[in-house]
Amino acid sequence: MRLKLEFELDNQTLTAEYRRCMLSFFKTCLADRADTIYTQGAAKNFSFAVKLPRAKFTDGTVTIPEKRIYLFFSSGDIELWLVFYNSFVKNIGLEYKLPMNNCMKLVRVYAEKEVEIKSNIILVDFVSPLCIREHSRIDNCDVYHSINSTEFLTKFKECIKAQLDGVLDLTLVNNLNIQPINAKKTIALHYGQHLEVSIGKFVITGEMEILKYLYQNGVASRKSSGFGYFNVIEQGGD
Repeated sequence: MRLKLEFELDNQTLTAEYRRCMLSFFKTCLADRADTIYTQGAAKNFSFAVKLPRAKFTDGTVTIPEKRIYLFFSSGDIELWLVFYNSFVKNIGLEYKLPMNNCMKLVRVYAEKEVEIKSNIILVDFVSPLCIREHSRIDNCDVYHSINSTEFLTKFKECIKAQLDGVLDLTLVNNLNIQPINAKKTIALHYGQHLEVSIGKFVITGEMEILKYLYQNGVASRKSSGFGYFNVIEQGGD
């Protein structure tokens, strides 16, 4: 299930940490439900992307000429989707303070139609970056893999196995593949860290059950923090 939220800004200047702002906005909207959903270590079956029309990025800031931004939200968990939907609708008109002396007001909430996955080959466009995180328990540090990494596919599959553990048959991941078509490495600022991620178009091949799950809930690491949200452009192939 998918949602589209529309916000108006007081001015054109937005912090580059806009994903972090959206997470804070979510928790405000959820109110007393936030602690349950954001229990430390609990899996969060949703993803989102923030669209910044005609954005111009400079050091630490983003300029939005139209003073209007959009958020796209998706979850395969209907109960969770309804909690978010009802929370957002209740907060239409909320003026939420942002850094840079800015403020955003939620003006519209739309329910969007999902694409039905009918093929084991899909061409997708990542609206929010694909984030692949490798965590070392020994060093307690993270390494991020973009399409420039020689281990991109291997680490992608490892992330998906971790994501699907206890949800789907992990042997299904053996046939999963992802191929960049018109994609590139980029750097995303998130909680003060500069993450190496990937953006653009990819072909994902695999069992339809997995493709549907990833489409609805997001892909790989930090998907509930504004990463891994994609749209399906085409289905099928040679």
